[in-house]
Amino acid sequence: MTHRRSLETRIARWFAFSLLALYGVLALGVWGSARQRGRQIAVLTLENEVEAIAGYVATTGRMDAAELLAPEEEPFPIWVRLIDGSTVLAATPGAPDLPPGEPRSTEEVLYLRTPGAVVPHLVVRHAVGGEILGKHGTLSVEAIGDISPVRALEQRLAVGLVAFGLLIIPVAARGGRLLARRALAPIANLVDEIRSLSPGLPDGRLHSPPKSVEEVDTLTASFNEVLDRLQQSVATIRRFTADASHEIRNPLAVMRTGLEVALRHQRSTGEYETLLRENLDEVQRLQSILEGLLTLARAEPGTAAEIQCQTVDLAAMARETVARFGSVVAESGSRIVSELPPALEIEGDAQLLRLVVFNLLDNALKHGPAGQTVTLSLARAGEQALLRVVDEGPGIAAEHRPHIFERYYRSTKSSPPPNVGGLGLSVVHWVAEAHHGSVALVDSAHGAAFEVRLPAPRRD
Repeated sequence: MTHRRSLETRIARWFAFSLLALYGVLALGVWGSARQRGRQIAVLTLENEVEAIAGYVATTGRMDAAELLAPEEEPFPIWVRLIDGSTVLAATPGAPDLPPGEPRSTEEVLYLRTPGAVVPHLVVRHAVGGEILGKHGTLSVEAIGDISPVRALEQRLAVGLVAFGLLIIPVAARGGRLLARRALAPIANLVDEIRSLSPGLPDGRLHSPPKSVEEVDTLTASFNEVLDRLQQSVATIRRFTADASHEIRNPLAVMRTGLEVALRHQRSTGEYETLLRENLDEVQRLQSILEGLLTLARAEPGTAAEIQCQTVDLAAMARETVARFGSVVAESGSRIVSELPPALEIEGDAQLLRLVVFNLLDNALKHGPAGQTVTLSLARAGEQALLRVVDEGPGIAAEHRPHIFERYYRSTKSSPPPNVGGLGLSVVHWVAEAHHGSVALVDSAHGAAFEVRLPAPRRD
């Protein structure tokens, strides 16, 4: 099992790493700026020193400036030398034995190290003007500064920044974890609510905590939408199971009762034939229910329908289907009027298309009165095949029309009960769409009229 870090740990670590990177950049910037500023101050101090001494020597022509008598200690040790070319004329006692540099200009700042030592020395040179130049060709003043204190200050600053970082980063990381825990607390509460939902039909809903953020509200609303759809699906399945069970139980009960009565005593041949016709009708009704179930099982929402296309003579198929209802119409006194062309070929799934015609005829005969006339017509309309079934029943009320093609829809006020198990019209709708066609309830002078349109391109 792979160990996965929690989101809280990841947020805390990313917060700590981000803060460490940001602090590192800022600390380097502070240290670099302080280092540069310290060097600038050191150079400026030495420049002021040599300018003052050069002015004194140029004005008085004397080499007895006070700075030549003893080194200065503040802000760091400073020695002074008077140099003529490469010859040192005078120097502060204890001055480092540094070789005079080769000046590239009359004023120059040199950064030198004493040979064999680790003490850094900063050297600033300034040329001397005035009458004294008559005695010396290239007279200049050098100020030598031991900037070890400056370097030590830089090191202390670096150590202080590192120590502060080692102190503040763990504290900040802990604060980041607490912040992440607080930010994720609403999600943890949602998880607890989800775990407390009923494993059966989830009738509960999640609730956003007070003053929650927008993302948590969105997550809560989205999950509640999923729960709503799940509840609708479970309710639909339960309703469908009850409807299908009821519809399957009826034909089975009729068949069983008829057979039990027939076996009680000897019957005539005519009576047996009548019983067989009745059982055949119930078998056809049961077959319609089962075919509808299998068809809808293939129609998974959100997936493309898979059909087996072949050339189908829709007119011949309609005639065969009408013949299957012979005993039904004979018993009810109804009749089916067929207005079919000699042939009308389309590309489609023969089994599914047969189910369309069967369900429409079965729906019309079941909801119409005894002795009615059901009209089945088929014609070509441009690049489409137009199949139309019209009955003489009470029709469909306006409040039920938007729902008649929904799966397992059953009107609680319908009498007699609606189409087979709430499946027939939904099967027709699915098959028509699977063939890139359509089905619609159209206006009729009486009864209900259903019109199916299927692609039927002409063949040259």
